[in-house]
Amino acid sequence: MINHNTVQASESYYEVLGVAQDASQDTIQQAVKSYREQLEARLNNPLQMKAARQTLTSTLPLIEQYLLAGEEARAAYNQLLEEARQKARGELEIEDTEGLDDQLPQPFFFDPFTAYDTEMPALTLRQVGLKLDEEWPTTHKWIMHTTRDVHVLVGYLIFAAGRKRLAQQIERLIEAISEQRMNINEGIERCIAILNPAIERPGVGIQGPFFDGATYVFNAGDCLPDQIEYIEFTLYHEGLRGCVFGTLASTTSWITLNNGLSEQRFALLPSGSDPALGAYEQKCTIALHLDRLEPYENYVGLMLLKIENSDPPREIPLQIQFHLQARPPRVQFQPAAQTLWLGIKQQGETATVSVQVENKGDEERVPLTASIKATSAIGSVKPNRFHHQDTLTLSVDTADLPRGQRFEVKFPLDYSSIPGARGPEVITLQGALYPTFWQSLRAQSKLSDRFSRAFGCAFLVGIVFALLNSTRLLGWWDFFVVAPLVCLWFGFQISNAITIHLKCAGNPAPAARLIPWWYRLGVPLAYGFILATICWFVPDSTASIIISLSGGILIGLLGGFSLSSNISFIYNQGIYHSGANSGTETAA
Repeated sequence: MINHNTVQASESYYEVLGVAQDASQDTIQQAVKSYREQLEARLNNPLQMKAARQTLTSTLPLIEQYLLAGEEARAAYNQLLEEARQKARGELEIEDTEGLDDQLPQPFFFDPFTAYDTEMPALTLRQVGLKLDEEWPTTHKWIMHTTRDVHVLVGYLIFAAGRKRLAQQIERLIEAISEQRMNINEGIERCIAILNPAIERPGVGIQGPFFDGATYVFNAGDCLPDQIEYIEFTLYHEGLRGCVFGTLASTTSWITLNNGLSEQRFALLPSGSDPALGAYEQKCTIALHLDRLEPYENYVGLMLLKIENSDPPREIPLQIQFHLQARPPRVQFQPAAQTLWLGIKQQGETATVSVQVENKGDEERVPLTASIKATSAIGSVKPNRFHHQDTLTLSVDTADLPRGQRFEVKFPLDYSSIPGARGPEVITLQGALYPTFWQSLRAQSKLSDRFSRAFGCAFLVGIVFALLNSTRLLGWWDFFVVAPLVCLWFGFQISNAITIHLKCAGNPAPAARLIPWWYRLGVPLAYGFILATICWFVPDSTASIIISLSGGILIGLLGGFSLSSNISFIYNQGIYHSGANSGTETAA
């Protein structure tokens, strides 16, 4: 194999032998023989023997290797010789890893204009890389100076060093830094590695897991299912110089990092670095999504710590080992609602409800045992400690509760006897007590509104009765017919309102039995006929008018007071806005 470093433009083996580059193989072989004889002859000359011996031992074997080892070896030598000539003429740029120790035509400074007296110059590209590394705080500020069209380092590589490819690589890094697509310390380390590939590479250490010689291992022990378990550890810089950077990535679907992603980058500086430049360590949190796994199994997850600026790049495996326990109790109740509506009860009635207990966990391996109690003295529950498929009876004693109001009793549950057990935290019973007759009356309509309607009806009916009695436009029967009918209509409204509010107060009797039909008809009709008769037979017309006016006012007051703008609603649903669905409304 041809060594690229031995082929130089200033030394053509064809010129040494004195033959043309396209000479035949026999001609070259004859020229090599003649050249050997000349060197051997010089060995006898004390002034030339040292140079002759060196050529015999170093140069001549290379000539034979390149030019006499066959057509393929000679063609490869010719190609390398042409590349060396192009590099000498500036037509072909050398490899990125070559020429890093060549003296540069002009020294490198951070500030090429005013720093000649204050900075140590860098005279080779490798020294430029060392300067960036040894003066890291200065580099940290200087690398961000992108106010010029071309960064100082990029311009130096192009115009002073003649290394366009290196300049392009570093220009891309500086752009990534300025656009915040790359950590600034990572960018500096990448620039240094381009200019000085042989520089010592920093490492990374992991604080938290143990190292078994090949893999870092987290032993999470026994974990409970159906939750997310978090593991914390710390990455830190391990070395004396530079920035170590790379990624921490999960290769297991049920392992993510704290940000919810499967990969996270890091860039760390040595211990003792100025915190303003960057961090020495980075805390990492990984999330184990145990809710995606089947219980009662052993699991091993894998993450990879990739150190990108190691030479070559390294991948360090991180294992997470644990045993997923059997699923602890997962308690459900039937009915499933955590707030149960007991309805409207009579005062003194015990309101009860039964709920069935179900364990949706692994009842065979982790049987359910939990407790429940009432937070109020009016509440009780049997049994207090329960198990799978038990029936709980929850009761509320309403004897001491005020009528016409809602009540609420909470029954908190305790699963602490079994680690990891879960279920509803509290069962709430809600209900209400039937109001009194007067509470129902006031709840449906304000007293001020009732009195307004009462006085309005009293005035209207009183005037009508007085006019009918005074004018008697239709003869004797006008007052005897109209007055009983008006009294009958208002009597119906009064009896209907009384019936409704008695039902709202919880009276269990049928409406027809609360106020019989003959009472509904007989009382108002009798009142109307008696009033008409008295007014007809009173000889004094003024007294008759006053009696009819007073009778109309009385029936108008009673009827108007009993009138309601929402009677049908009261009759159908009582004075409560139903809490059967949400259990959060209050009594009207």
